[in-house]
Amino acid sequence: MIMGFRPLLERWQSPNSVGVDIGSSHCKIVQLVRGREGPRLVACGMVEAGMGADEEGAIRRMRVFLKEHGVRIGKAAVNIADPSLRIRRMDLPKMPDRDTKVAIRWNFREQVEVPLEKFVVGYTTIPEKGTEDRIPLMAYGVAAEAVARYQARGRRLGFRVSAVEPSATALLAAFDHSIGWTEGERVALLDLGFTETLFLVMGDGVLLFARSLAGVSGERLLRMAGREGSIPPDQSRAALQSVIVGEAVPEGMEKVLEEFYTQMLVELQRSIDGFAALYRVETGVQRLFLCGGGSQLPNLAAHLTKNLGVTTTLFDPFTKISDRDGQMPAAVTQGSLYAVAVGLAIPRHKGKESQ
Repeated sequence: MIMGFRPLLERWQSPNSVGVDIGSSHCKIVQLVRGREGPRLVACGMVEAGMGADEEGAIRRMRVFLKEHGVRIGKAAVNIADPSLRIRRMDLPKMPDRDTKVAIRWNFREQVEVPLEKFVVGYTTIPEKGTEDRIPLMAYGVAAEAVARYQARGRRLGFRVSAVEPSATALLAAFDHSIGWTEGERVALLDLGFTETLFLVMGDGVLLFARSLAGVSGERLLRMAGREGSIPPDQSRAALQSVIVGEAVPEGMEKVLEEFYTQMLVELQRSIDGFAALYRVETGVQRLFLCGGGSQLPNLAAHLTKNLGVTTTLFDPFTKISDRDGQMPAAVTQGSLYAVAVGLAIPRHKGKESQ
């Protein structure tokens, strides 16, 4: 059965839940168990088993990981980060749920390359004052084939996939649990991945804006490092990895990082301005949080704070999650890498939004 999107901030009733962030090369896995004082961490780790990894090797490596970490296979939610995925604000007439979904598909018609009947959609309303006959909402859509592909990948890796969810809504759930909301405040979250960097604006528990940053990704940074010439192409990935894990910046990488940060600043400012224009607000966002592999780049948060004029910090999704002994999970030294997986694993309650 093809599965659609889970509603925003819905909570599961299952006592055990697993979040599987399927990336281009790696999977990040987080298993939580429901405790008296909130979710507790059972297992957390990264396996070379992403969509681009060879399937036989990925299955073998995943089995080893699950056994070594004692992961109990229960319900699992996997993310979807497919090129066909679309997230956009829409203002639609008030109508029944079924008609709303038809209208959403129609509004996406010029942005999709599959027949509309094979495009899965969902939405959540935005809590702001609309007009008498129209309501604002965030609409989501993705090719049904892509949903089936991610679901199948999760199952072949050994998980009982119960839900497929966009990374954007998983990040919203992670932020909701670990930090929460200040009334009227708009915060941005930047998920810096290898093939894509996702920019989100959230407020009062709702996703308000989402877009990919053009030319900003780990893949792009590798190409820039190779093009620089001082770093041979076959050594650029190793050079980038050494930077991310906090080692000395290799010769030639400083100039590359400076150029990359400049491109990021331009795209970030463009995204913030786009959000401000869409919602007709003078101040775009009050705070910016970083997650994903690229969040570990040296001095990135300080650089953005200084040059963007927005306080920027790393997002730690484990802030309110303890381990089995009731202590903070000290083993998770790079928590920002697991933001999507934590959001997928957070227990959900049933909400009013549509899926």
